[in-house]
Amino acid sequence: MFDEPKIDATKLLGAALAPYGYAPEAVAHALNAIAKAAEYEALPNATRSGLALLEAERLTGDAIFCLRLGRSLNLSDFGSLGFAVMSCVNLREALELLTRYHPLLELGPEWRLIRGDQSTTLMTSAPGLAPKMWRALT
Repeated sequence: MFDEPKIDATKLLGAALAPYGYAPEAVAHALNAIAKAAEYEALPNATRSGLALLEAERLTGDAIFCLRLGRSLNLSDFGSLGFAVMSCVNLREALELLTRYHPLLELGPEWRLIRGDQSTTLMTSAPGLAPKMWRALT
């Protein structure tokens, strides 16, 4: 139903690392080095993205690099799903849409909503996720 997000990770990380003094070529080189690992292709998309984020965090030494990167994204960067989220009236509606279509996009851990009378809680489950990746995910 929704198309894959149209985010070019190399371009995105290149732009995010530029303020730290890294040229886009250095980012491409780092991502290629990660991709050469024999088991890399068998990994889910979300894990590959997580590895790229961890490498970017390591290069910068910035413990909140992922937060800075997230602030630079726009919903329109995520294709049809981003536009669908923009049409939601409130945060609860957006979270319901994201949790419904998340599995189709293979974006990583399972997400679910727990609805209460006065609140909604977003829960995640990622069995087997390396502890060092939890911070990037969060």
